[in-house]
Amino acid sequence: MTVQNAPYREYKLKDESLFRITDKNTGAVSVGGDQEWYGRVWQRLSGCGPTAASNIFKYLSASCLPAGTIRTSDTRDDFRALMKEIWRFVTPTRHGVNSTDLFSRGCIGFAESRSFRVACESLDIPAISSSSDCSNDIKRPTLAQIVSFIARALDSDIPVAFLSLDSGSEKAIDHWHWITVIAMHGTEDDMKIDFLDAGTIKHASLSGWYRTTKEGGGFVSVMPEPAMAE
Repeated sequence: MTVQNAPYREYKLKDESLFRITDKNTGAVSVGGDQEWYGRVWQRLSGCGPTAASNIFKYLSASCLPAGTIRTSDTRDDFRALMKEIWRFVTPTRHGVNSTDLFSRGCIGFAESRSFRVACESLDIPAISSSSDCSNDIKRPTLAQIVSFIARALDSDIPVAFLSLDSGSEKAIDHWHWITVIAMHGTEDDMKIDFLDAGTIKHASLSGWYRTTKEGGGFVSVMPEPAMAE
């Protein structure tokens, strides 16, 4: 019997360059924001959630939102101003932005403050139970469901916010951290992601994370809706 190789699949945003941010003083170019750009120590420690949201809204503002909806340019100063404003809505608690619900509600609130509307879809990955009661494990989505969720968003030119509460075997992904997924590629059993973190593009195995994370996390896509009725 001949065993066929699993098909290779690839999903990515249309224009990765829309994440580019330039420091006017030094000329340094970043891809996406860096939570280290926040001014206060607590913000730098806990600001991964609002930074990921800022990445997403920067991309949407350049790709599909009406001109002027979010007044931002490709300079670091303007992006830091966006980060500061989004912090008011995607606001870390003492445990950070530790749920997809908290992230989603913040993104919806920010959009409403700018007089447009977004819908957020989320997929939660529960922790693996360490007790004899495995009822929580049964509810965990499959890897195929995660791949499908991310693929739908990327095919619609929508970045995906990814909360990792436990990085498992994937050292490129920090523990208790939000990142921004911009591409996904591989086979059904070995799917990899490209993501924004700390102003750079990084790479990790989504399959490896899923199989080894114990605390789980979740994914959020933020999609613009038609203009609000006047």
